[in-house]
Order: sequence, then C-alpha cells, then structure tokens
Amino acid sequence: MRGVSQTTSQQHFRYKRNTVEILSTENAAMFYADRPYAKKADKKEDIETLIRKIISSLKQNIAKPIIVSLVWKNSLYKDNSNRDRIHEGHTFLMYVHKTILHINEISGDKKYYNDKYKYWPKGSNANYNMIIDEVNSQLQALHLITDWVIDIPDKKIKKNAIANDEGACYIYTHSFVQKLLPK
Repeated sequence: MRGVSQTTSQQHFRYKRNTVEILSTENAAMFYADRPYAKKADKKEDIETLIRKIISSLKQNIAKPIIVSLVWKNSLYKDNSNRDRIHEGHTFLMYVHKTILHINEISGDKKYYNDKYKYWPKGSNANYNMIIDEVNSQLQALHLITDWVIDIPDKKIKKNAIANDEGACYIYTHSFVQKLLPK
C-alpha cells in the first residue's frame, strides 16, 4: 500500500509563511489508507537527519516554533496481518522563549522520563529522548539557550485533542501552536 504525505491527512492546519517549521522523519510523515497511523520504524540515520534539520532551523531563526514528528517504536499496531508498519507516529513542539528550550506535548514529561509506560515497551522513547538531548546540548554549546524544560500540557487543548482516539498528539501540537503564535 502506497502512503501519502501528512499534509493530505484529515486535519489541516494553516500557518502564515515563515511562522512555524514542520519537520518530520520520512516514515512519520506517511499516512496509509488502510491504517493511517501505523508507521514503519525510524532508523538511527533518520533521527540524526531530523536532529540536524532542527538545529539548522533554530540557528536560522531561534524564535520560530518547530513541530517535530517521529515514529514511536512501540509495536502498537502489530498483528498477524501487519508486520511492517507496526509503530505509532508521535508529534510534539519545540520552541525557545527567553533562552529556554521548551518541549510541549500532549503527555507532558511522561514520554521523556518514563522508559516504560502503559503502552510503551522498554526503550521505545530512545529516539524521542535522543532528539531532545541532542538539540539541547548543541543549542547550549552554541550559546543559543541556557536550559530546557518540558511544559505542562494545556488542559483545554489536551481535552479537545484526546476526543480523537488516534492522532491526538498531532492535533494537540498544532492546536497549541495556534495559541502560541501572535494573532
């Protein structure tokens, strides 16, 4: 089954030119008609490329929020008929405010600090943590930030996003960005 890019998914969010950067691994960006949220695993090289893109974007414009999507290696969609696209995509936001790198996402700090959580097998957060740790380290080395923090999720936006069984992190992140951007 051939996939389509994430921009043709059911949820559409529009941004003024140059206000938000949307970066993703190739596997996270693909939607398939039979299972829109089932993804192939990202390779280490995919994550390293994504990190380079995030750093490059922030070096060009430290104030521009970045929506990041990767594949969460949790085998959530594994069954006898689906052996290739078994993982779940995940979307979150990175932005800098007053020299602090903020990570904002629907589950708060659970994904970063909990190596094993309800639906997450041990080590499934490794790529997510690598992105956050490496971006933080490189931005501090460049003296572009002084620290980092994982924000507490916006309760109202989270409640609305969770009404969608699948794609809640994508909807939450884009909805939060709408609130974050100046009117």
